[in-house]
Amino acid sequence: MSDLDGTILKRGEKELNRNILSAIEYILSNNVTFAVSSGRTYVELKKFFAPFENDIYFMANDGAQTIYKEETLSHFPLKADFSSPSYALHGKYMTYIKTGDVPLTRRILKEYHNHVKVLDDSFPDEPVYKITDYAKVKFDALPLVYKDRTMNEYIADGVDKGVALKLLLEHLKIPKEECCSFGDNFNDIPMFNESGLSYAVANALPSVKKAADRVCAGLDTEIRKLI
Repeated sequence: MSDLDGTILKRGEKELNRNILSAIEYILSNNVTFAVSSGRTYVELKKFFAPFENDIYFMANDGAQTIYKEETLSHFPLKADFSSPSYALHGKYMTYIKTGDVPLTRRILKEYHNHVKVLDDSFPDEPVYKITDYAKVKFDALPLVYKDRTMNEYIADGVDKGVALKLLLEHLKIPKEECCSFGDNFNDIPMFNESGLSYAVANALPSVKKAADRVCAGLDTEIRKLI
């Protein structure tokens, strides 16, 4: 189990490097289950892991969806009980946006590879799993899972990477003690708590290193020691 951004996708990288791809190939060739857990959408994750998309488990939107070979194994949809002048709603394949900001709209279209629809005042017919709020309205009823100077992101209450991992391990009948996880940020700590062994990568936040069992340079440097 591994986080993506900051863990196996380093700052500034636009694609997975050769060492990481080799490490994932090594994991799968040894018949070990590999899952990626990320705040990114399922569509984005499929693009990054295209060579392995039918071989790995995707825990998208900070654990709000778990998908394997297009089948949704668990999901935690949001309700239509929020209001913001500028936002995106993320479904399984589509991102729905409502904003009057043309440059932002162009950026979103590029970021989500044109899997985007512009909303009127109605809520999408399909389930949605994350709100990206560009106006930075505070939604007290929803957990904040990510923020920067341009946006806040929210998922359903009671959901995190740890909840998703626990459900996946139960589905696969894998004991917690046989699960190893890698991460770098605060939203990875719940995943650590559901793993028998957890690693914070070298660039992780101090609080994340403290929460992990071990600190390492990266998944690619450690995986051959573990398998």
